[in-house]
Amino acid sequence: MATPALIDCLSADAPTVPERWMQGRTAYGGYSAALALRAARAHAAADAHLRSVQIAFVSPLTGPLTQKAVTLREGRSTLFVRADLKTEQGVGLAGTFVFARPQEAAATYETATFPAEMTPVSDAKDVPRLSIMPRFIENFDLRHGGAAQRGVFQWWVRLREGAGLDRETRLCLLGDALPPAALSLGPAAAVSSVTWQMNFHPNPANVDSEWWLLRSRTTSLGLGGSHQWMELWAEDGTAMVSGVQQIAVFG
Repeated sequence: MATPALIDCLSADAPTVPERWMQGRTAYGGYSAALALRAARAHAAADAHLRSVQIAFVSPLTGPLTQKAVTLREGRSTLFVRADLKTEQGVGLAGTFVFARPQEAAATYETATFPAEMTPVSDAKDVPRLSIMPRFIENFDLRHGGAAQRGVFQWWVRLREGAGLDRETRLCLLGDALPPAALSLGPAAAVSSVTWQMNFHPNPANVDSEWWLLRSRTTSLGLGGSHQWMELWAEDGTAMVSGVQQIAVFG
């Protein structure tokens, strides 16, 4: 279950990132996104679903943080909220969160099905824990989600302390857990997420999971940057999140 320390850190007015949620010299991207979401969510109605998140990782997030969230626009069904995290040096994360109340739909459609090459979580083998892995990885259980592919990472991921946290927060915490897919293409290199967009599929609130399948697929790598597509499914195959990241690659 979620420890009081995790819940308290995510809910604090002036949070400090715990060491176990660090990724090198900055906060793990999923943790900082969850912090910004908590600030943005305070501006939205309880029945409004999170639809989209756009994050810019502007500078390292360390030490005491200041949160600021403002409503950009509220329409009849959709709410836009800007949420920033700041350090003493300035803005570290700039985020835009889009919430919308559920509406009756004349039609439904979904094509984001499980990958053809997918290992069920019950048959999947643990991902080895390596010394080069960032500190935040200790918060997750990891299993291989399929055979190795160039330009792709596909893992089953479980948040070790997820009980007691709402689904939106858990998906933000989980969503950036995979290594950048570009690292599967060549020698190890230093990398850093620059931007991250998550689009949440319109699923009922009762769709949930213990294990989640995450897949990242790079579409380009060169000149110090990489672009990747990201997808996340519940264990029963329900598509939950589609996203995209721009990655800085050093070396």
